[in-house]
Amino acid sequence: MSTEKELITAIIVTYNSSKFIEKCIESLVEFWPSGYYRKIIVVDNKSGDSTKKVVGKYRNKNIDLLVQHSNLGFSKAVNVGIHASLQSHYFLLINPDTVIRRNALLNMVQETKKRRAGIAGGKTVGFNGQKQGDHFRKINLSVGIFDFTNLRKLYPNDYWHKYFYYEDVPASKNTVDVDGVTGGFMLITGKTVNKIGYLDEKYFMYLEDMDYCLRAKKAGMQVIYVPSATARHFGGGSSNNRSRSNSDAWTRSRSYYFLKYFNIIENFLMQPLFYIDSIFIKLRSFSKS
Repeated sequence: MSTEKELITAIIVTYNSSKFIEKCIESLVEFWPSGYYRKIIVVDNKSGDSTKKVVGKYRNKNIDLLVQHSNLGFSKAVNVGIHASLQSHYFLLINPDTVIRRNALLNMVQETKKRRAGIAGGKTVGFNGQKQGDHFRKINLSVGIFDFTNLRKLYPNDYWHKYFYYEDVPASKNTVDVDGVTGGFMLITGKTVNKIGYLDEKYFMYLEDMDYCLRAKKAGMQVIYVPSATARHFGGGSSNNRSRSNSDAWTRSRSYYFLKYFNIIENFLMQPLFYIDSIFIKLRSFSKS
């Protein structure tokens, strides 16, 4: 067994995240597993607040701040961070409005090694204690129609939403194989990056995590969910506090995902539906403004 001390690189993408980023960094520094080198990279997407000033206080703690000249979006910013630390054995993607709990990162790494997985995700809980959608099934047509659009309202019990997030089965306390995990708290091995490459930069935000997990599974790697790796998540700390239903990025991402992974007949159904739904979203947003 190798006794090499391995490097874990945490990548935090920020956009007007000054309210949250300090607690995120503090939790990483406090609960970083002993026996692993630590590197934290903050990729700032041209924040207009004091994010850069807050992060600057930690430069003596092996924290790099990479300031971008425009808002690159999540995928491209993550790739900037990965490229800056290609020698890393593990990459932890974590949102700036998230704080890890004791042993969270250690448990993710250990379970990844134990199962020889390529990607691992942890359990995220809101600060009100509410469980959040942190792992999911592969997207199918029904999920696209009845969870990704306003037709979701046709199912009062939210069946397809619960199906997508594995909420239709009892929550496991043990590590399990899943189809996808959230990019807001995701561990990627260096071997995975070497094998399948970077995140798809055509996703500005949303669904890039599902896409990356699907690519990993197609390449023969396991994706696992580690409920013993827990984190608290505020929500909205790097996306200007916009919900996905009100975001142009969301409407573009779902359309691109289906074009990439579904056949022409399925897209003949879904693309007009997404277009009509995007108009509905904009009208609703306009009426509230």
